[in-house]
Amino acid sequence: MRRISAFVLAATLASPADAAVWPDTIAPCNTTLQACINGTASGGAVLVLSSAVIDESLTINKPFALRAGPGHRPVLAADRSIGATIATAGSWSWILEGFELTRGQVTVNVDAGNASVVISRVRVRATNLGLAGINLSNDSPGSIFFDLSRNEVDFDWSTSDGALRPALQVLKRGAGSANGRISENRVVARGTQSIGILLQTEDKTNRISVAGNHVAGGPRGSIYLRQGSLVAATGGTLTATVVNNVVRSIDAGAASAYGIKVEILDGAASANVLHNTVVDAFRGVDLLGSSGTGPIEASRGTAHLSADDGSILSGEIDVMGQGGQRHLRRPSRQACYPLQFR
Repeated sequence: MRRISAFVLAATLASPADAAVWPDTIAPCNTTLQACINGTASGGAVLVLSSAVIDESLTINKPFALRAGPGHRPVLAADRSIGATIATAGSWSWILEGFELTRGQVTVNVDAGNASVVISRVRVRATNLGLAGINLSNDSPGSIFFDLSRNEVDFDWSTSDGALRPALQVLKRGAGSANGRISENRVVARGTQSIGILLQTEDKTNRISVAGNHVAGGPRGSIYLRQGSLVAATGGTLTATVVNNVVRSIDAGAASAYGIKVEILDGAASANVLHNTVVDAFRGVDLLGSSGTGPIEASRGTAHLSADDGSILSGEIDVMGQGGQRHLRRPSRQACYPLQFR
């Protein structure tokens, strides 16, 4: 199996020293990419030095790192996907960097262990099957760290079926704590039933940053953070920082077309929503707390919307917690925002 030099390793963000290369002339990396992945040990890495179309769906059910090599962007054929279900005990990591998919999905399910999951520089184009273009689900009793950064997702969904249909989502349902960030992604959520970014946390302590994303969201909303479960009370705490995002509603006429929404179903949540730009949303920012559950810390629910902090809002701002609801309105100061999605 061909190895790679320290120089190439440095250029690929510190790949493991024993990373295999695909395509290669030596087994197991001399045939399909899936065969190369299967033949590389758990905890290993494969560096893809090809920008050609790869007509394979990939399954990576183990701790692993799959990266595009320097100067390459591996492209899966249309309708191909990347999936992983990992049930490995102990501490482990799973990394995907630099791939492109069309009408496919990247789906990672964490079922055991203390996980670190990184999905970065992945493009998912024209996803129209109702499944999130990038989906991370955690049901492990262990802790999880995740980093979903610098990805691009184009999503389209118009079927009303009662389900939430996001372009990019993180569902943390396990009994462990979570720390993570969703940052610098570019998301377009088209259709009448789509959501841009969805984060849902349950149980234990969850600290999440949503920062620097550009989201063009559908009528169901652009950035949606939710603590707790609709099925059964799980408790837990969400501490969220939502900062420096640029959000534009594609269908501002819809009553559900919110820019940024933080909702608590049970447990407790603290949301710092700062320096965001929200344009053309029916509601700019919603902070919603359910009666009888833990409160949303709304101390910044109005202050962060003041003009001197750089926030630009178009639409209605809602702050609702225990004890009532308050509506704030400010005029639309900007009819549109020059978002450019590549």
